[in-house]
Amino acid sequence: MKYNFKFLQTDGVPLTNDLMHLIEEAYEIFEVLGDLAGNLTILKGCSLIGSTVEPGIVAIEGKLYHFEGGLVSDTVYINLEEIKKTFQNQTEKVLIEKRTVKFGNALTTYNWADFVRLETLKEIQAKVNNGVTMQMFNALLAEINLLKIKTAPIINGGIVFPFRKPAIEIPEGWKECIDFRGKTNAKSQS
Repeated sequence: MKYNFKFLQTDGVPLTNDLMHLIEEAYEIFEVLGDLAGNLTILKGCSLIGSTVEPGIVAIEGKLYHFEGGLVSDTVYINLEEIKKTFQNQTEKVLIEKRTVKFGNALTTYNWADFVRLETLKEIQAKVNNGVTMQMFNALLAEINLLKIKTAPIINGGIVFPFRKPAIEIPEGWKECIDFRGKTNAKSQS
């Protein structure tokens, strides 16, 4: 983190606008997690229990939000709550804009079914470790390419296979080659 604030000191900490600006700048670093997670993702919580979803943390359009949970609905929206405080000059102004995600409808909504729960880095790493290496992939690709070359005459219909059973038993996907009727010398071995 860029800043480390030492608030627990004696003699009073000067809470100035400059200090508060630095605090806002310091926690903006966490918004990177919203971009990293992707749009409409569940980072924590939000488990379905019966017809209720637990509270949690979600990412929408690169921003992290607290999800309030509640009875399941098709859509969610970003709720804006403006918290006013009385300033030194006795005027009341909006000091805090609290944004949370709730089930319901608004001008802009997001389908709850579109949200995806992210796997942990540990789970992803396990899949990578148990996955196919580039060397294995390239070897399989070489085998496939070789099989394509070897089976090209079959696929193109240029090869005839002897089938020593009645024509009615020819497997699905195959057909009788009538071009060779009467042209082959097949002796019966009785």
